[in-house]
Amino acid sequence: MRYGSLLAASALAAFALGAQAGTITYDSQTAFTAAASGVTTYIFPAPSTPPFVAVPSPYTMGPLTFTSDPLFLVNDNAYKTGNPYLDAFPTDGLAISLAGATALAFDIGSFAGQSVTFTVDANGVLAGTFTTPGGPVPVFFGITSSDPITSLTLTENDQGFQNEIDILKSQVGSAAATPEPSTIALLCTGLLGMAGATKRRFSRS
Repeated sequence: MRYGSLLAASALAAFALGAQAGTITYDSQTAFTAAASGVTTYIFPAPSTPPFVAVPSPYTMGPLTFTSDPLFLVNDNAYKTGNPYLDAFPTDGLAISLAGATALAFDIGSFAGQSVTFTVDANGVLAGTFTTPGGPVPVFFGITSSDPITSLTLTENDQGFQNEIDILKSQVGSAAATPEPSTIALLCTGLLGMAGATKRRFSRS
């Protein structure tokens, strides 16, 4: 009985540890902060000529590079209050590139009058979706990855509607450490060894 229990515990541990790897998305600032470390917040600069000014695409801020056509830096009194922000009009999607980070988050909204759902691809692989309520109401979107995030693409699900994305600020950091596959394998081997030793001990008695 104990032998079977230890085997089950071994399998469960391998599953639980393996589930921590990969990509995780967040709609909660608190949950993202708990899962990331060394986070730096980047706030877009106010435009040189209020209320907005066009900037070349790609546009770089800190470790992030934004690509869309067009891109604008917008003052916070244009049609919403808060920090200055970056406006993108992504008919074909907004692309964000960076190097080395494993945690990334945004306060992000939509200029559309209705809710709009966006698909997020990280490193060319589907990572999740988020929905903006429409109007000047930002939502939080965060992502952590076991591998460095080099590219993030936001694509509007309804390509027939040209929707404007507004990024108020961004946060870049590192994901919480997750066990390497070799560590998981070593743990499972140890658990299986314990199970075998227990079985032999009970067989002798």
